[in-house]
Amino acid sequence: MAIQTTNIQKLYDDMKKDKNIEIANDIQQSEDKKLLQFSLKADDIKYNFKSGETEIIPGYFVELIERIDDREGFDTNNANTIFDSTNKITN
Repeated sequence: MAIQTTNIQKLYDDMKKDKNIEIANDIQQSEDKKLLQFSLKADDIKYNFKSGETEIIPGYFVELIERIDDREGFDTNNANTIFDSTNKITN
């Protein structure tokens, strides 16, 4: 899920102060500096596979974005960094 904001730095700073929120990564900035993003850590969820096996897997995460000058699309480097940082390795 992605949530758009108009002041990502303030939101990031406020969330970082909240001990109940686990931020996955620092604010990422696109090359053109018109797309700013960060995300929250994915929660673990119990998933029942059709085979009958149950595993704990990473669930969905929240991505927060700020688009400057109506910037559209996404940035591959930002997306990869955010995706990688939201994963929780479970055994």
